[in-house]
Amino acid sequence: MELRQLRYFVEVAERLHYGKAAEQLFISQPALSQQIKLLEETLGLELFDSAARKNYRRVKLTPAGEYFLAEAKKLLSQATKLKENTIRLASQKQTLRLGVYKALLKERIVEFMADFREKNPQIEISIQEFENYIEVQEAIVKREIDKGLTLLPIVHETIQYEIIKRGKLSLIIAKDNAHNIEKLSLEDLLKNEKWIELSRKVHPVYKEIEDVCQNLGIQRQIVQEVSSLNLLISLVSLNNGIAFAPSLFDFSTEPNIIVKSLEKTPFEHIEICHIVASS
Repeated sequence: MELRQLRYFVEVAERLHYGKAAEQLFISQPALSQQIKLLEETLGLELFDSAARKNYRRVKLTPAGEYFLAEAKKLLSQATKLKENTIRLASQKQTLRLGVYKALLKERIVEFMADFREKNPQIEISIQEFENYIEVQEAIVKREIDKGLTLLPIVHETIQYEIIKRGKLSLIIAKDNAHNIEKLSLEDLLKNEKWIELSRKVHPVYKEIEDVCQNLGIQRQIVQEVSSLNLLISLVSLNNGIAFAPSLFDFSTEPNIIVKSLEKTPFEHIEICHIVASS
């Protein structure tokens, strides 16, 4: 049973005239009669009273045909709505809910948006900001957002991700303290300097840093743990301590900060991976 046959049947049933129905449908009357016959054969019953048509040349619905007419009209109406709604949805601008965290470099957001819009010009991007990268992942799991720019590690196993940028650790120190720091070895800094650190909850490589320190037999003096990278940088610039920070961060706008590479040190293998995550 096809929608086309239902439309043919409804046209004949409402006009009670094969010739007029065929004219309205732009098909020949024999072709219309053939389609109605096939429909009745599919159902295994008469929709039109064959005796009335044969004896009195009248088109008359059977009781089954009257019921079928009402239901067929409903189905055709639903099919029309389905088509219209689908076309309307396809023509509308869709929206991608993108989660970011406050310490995320703006360059990462711009890069992602430019690439995504080039591939998906019909989809708008709505940005939602979270306090830290873990909250972005939690929002993905709760389906509050569709994608998130976040960091490894993944804290929920259901999350899928793609690495978009890999960075290392750098050492940041106050400009006023640079001349003192440069005289000391990294081991001396680890042992004797005051350190500011991101809190363990929001730190992507906290354990890796501590593992290196433990292997060196050193316990750092962490005087302050903070919840954001911006606050960490501010405290370092005030010479409250020194800190590890991601090398991908743009420190060019921080006039009171000196950045030191950690290449050829026990920390050089530690990576900070920026990712695009989804459920």
